[in-house]
Amino acid sequence: MERDRSLNSASGAAEAELQFRAMADFLPQLVWLTDQHGGTVWYNRRWHEFTGATLEEMEGWGWTTAVHPDHAVRVTEGFRRAWDAGADWEDTYPLRRFDGEYRWFLSRAAPLRNEEGRLIRWFGTNTDITDRIEAERLQELLTQEISHRVKNNLALISSLLTMQAREVEGAAREAIREAALRVSTVAQLYDLFWRSTAAETIDLSQLLGELCHGLQETWPVHPLRCEAEPIEVHVSKAIPLALIVNELVTNAFKHAYGDTEGGEVRVRLRMTPSGELRLEVRDFGRGLPQDFDLADAQDSLGMRVLIALARQLKGSLQIESVAPGACFVLQAPSDAVVETT
Repeated sequence: MERDRSLNSASGAAEAELQFRAMADFLPQLVWLTDQHGGTVWYNRRWHEFTGATLEEMEGWGWTTAVHPDHAVRVTEGFRRAWDAGADWEDTYPLRRFDGEYRWFLSRAAPLRNEEGRLIRWFGTNTDITDRIEAERLQELLTQEISHRVKNNLALISSLLTMQAREVEGAAREAIREAALRVSTVAQLYDLFWRSTAAETIDLSQLLGELCHGLQETWPVHPLRCEAEPIEVHVSKAIPLALIVNELVTNAFKHAYGDTEGGEVRVRLRMTPSGELRLEVRDFGRGLPQDFDLADAQDSLGMRVLIALARQLKGSLQIESVAPGACFVLQAPSDAVVETT
């Protein structure tokens, strides 16, 4: 009777495997099974139709010959590591079709174990994702092209404003020149963002580092030091932060020192122990008038811009007492600025 139960169990397992293979032949994916050592012992019909290869050619580790040569070593090593660990495996790579064309596949495999927990084989699938990858690449190219054109148009507007400034004198020239600098900063931000099109967040240490480098080239007489912690923020929050830095640094360059006198400006960004974002822009120049008040300074377009940008971040702009020079401080709650997961 025990022998009959064993035979029935073996017969049931064989029938179940036959049913599985029959169903797998109708799946759109390429499906395969390996033995306990990771060598492939069976492929569904779609695999043979796609590769044009026989089971004898693909048996064991023969499937690696269908992987693109640029990826074969990486893919094989990755699968062997998963096999050694008895863990699920996933990878993306091109497979050669019967006509020699390579198409991209998302490949997944999972270990199958018996009742005692012993690994007996692997079950794997390959899903064609070529169309999705090509669509993503096209979208990236279109985004980059649009961003590139926007950046170039902004640079052109900045140049036109700079040319216009040469035709006027006094306060009008200064106003146009400041507008040109703001447009130039926005163009620089676009240049940075389109190089990170896949990302929704950006590292402020990278952003402010590049921004300060550009400002330093514009005002070479003034040493500009930037010290920023690596803080990830959403790109929508990065723009007002960068514009605030641009306004404060250019104001320091223009007003803290004389026309021919060089002087240092420092930018510092960090998270406070209380969890606030703190931005400091300090110079070591002539300082602010004793009666200077931010509330009264809003007749200046630059100050109105700064306060409006700070409000976008739910923050506040303050002046701290330092000697020599002046120190402007922006503090904003982290939940209004920093990307959280």
